Order: sequence, then C-alpha cells, then structure tokens
Amino acid sequence: PDGGGTPGESFQPLLRDGFDGFDGFREELIECAVGHFASGWAWVTLEQGALKIRETHDAVPPFCETRDSAPLLCI
Repeated sequence: PDGGGTPGESFQPLLRDGFDGFDGFREELIECAVGHFASGWAWVTLEQGALKIRETHDAVPPFCETRDSAPLLCI
C-alpha cells in the first residue's frame, strides 16, 4: 500500500553504474518490456555484481541462458 517511488539508497549505486540512475533504469525496462514481440518476459537480473535488463522468449528464464544470472524481477 505504501510502495512506489525510487529504490532506497543501498540500491542507488547499482542504478547509477548500470543505467545512469533510476530514470535510465526505468526507461530501459519499459522499452524492453513493451518492445518484446510474441510471448516472453522482461527481467531485471543481477550478474557479476551489476544490474542487467534482459528479455527471454517463451518460458526460458535468464539463468538457463547465463549461469551467473540471479533474477530479481520479471514482467
């Protein structure tokens, strides 16, 4: 009920390093999710200490494609 807004301070370095901040992260995630054609998913993963936005097709999770991928969010 009280969710929303930007992530907390502990998450900010990951957003800055990978996406130049929350706005860049948000835009890239939206682009990935909306731009995906056919069935599949948009993922936020943690890979080697960095946030990544990836897409997969059908029912394939990212850790089947890259073993060092830890899923954090799926849309």
